[in-house]
Amino acid sequence: MKRFFLPGVLALAALCFHEIPALAQHIETSTFNQAPARPPEDPAVVERGKAAYEKYCQQCHSADMRGTETYPNLLRSQDALIDKHGEELVPIMRGESADFPGHKTDIDTEDAQAVAAYIRSMLALIGSGLLLAARFLLLAPAIAAGETEPVLKRAWALSAGNFWRLLGVLLALFLPLFLFSVFLELGLAQKSAAIAGATQQLQVIAAMMQARQILPLTCGLSFFFAPVVIGLYCGASVSAWRAVKDEPAVDIAV
Repeated sequence: MKRFFLPGVLALAALCFHEIPALAQHIETSTFNQAPARPPEDPAVVERGKAAYEKYCQQCHSADMRGTETYPNLLRSQDALIDKHGEELVPIMRGESADFPGHKTDIDTEDAQAVAAYIRSMLALIGSGLLLAARFLLLAPAIAAGETEPVLKRAWALSAGNFWRLLGVLLALFLPLFLFSVFLELGLAQKSAAIAGATQQLQVIAAMMQARQILPLTCGLSFFFAPVVIGLYCGASVSAWRAVKDEPAVDIAV
């Protein structure tokens, strides 16, 4: 399996840049260039919504909106993602939604509208971060090393119309490592499942002992993967930089 990891990453990166450029361009254009921009939320309303969220919603959906074991993650909620003016979220908060008949909060309409604006502002902030990461993060190293123009300005210009392809390359680079770390943590966590019913003091001691056992492994893997990821990242940066400039590929004799 390890033999196919690096070729798979490179193949997925090549696919994002060479096999589906027309589709990626269509999605980029229709999603970010032709769609009307959502107006920014009123800062005063957002501030009121933050206070109302802390009063009415935080105990169930947590301070970061990621939910709990019982209540859903609002950052992944389809109703929150498609809400524009409170038409989706306000009825849910006030118990007026047929899809959530058991959900009712003692909140007035104005506070509910403010909470909806606060949730939309947080989603917009996350979306902006994703957009900026895809448009700046991949091209910045190659531009800094190969050009003399301002890095951020040049990266923004070159990445126009290539958002989804650049994002695909970033996912191809970092998603396998992220999934590997998740599966590793899940596998190591199974060792402590036998003491799940112990007292809190015993659970703390068991967690400390487990950390003592797995930290050398996780740190060693981090030191191993760090140069590999950095090398792949730099290589992908140069390849993407040449691709968006429509430069011919360089044949390397083996």
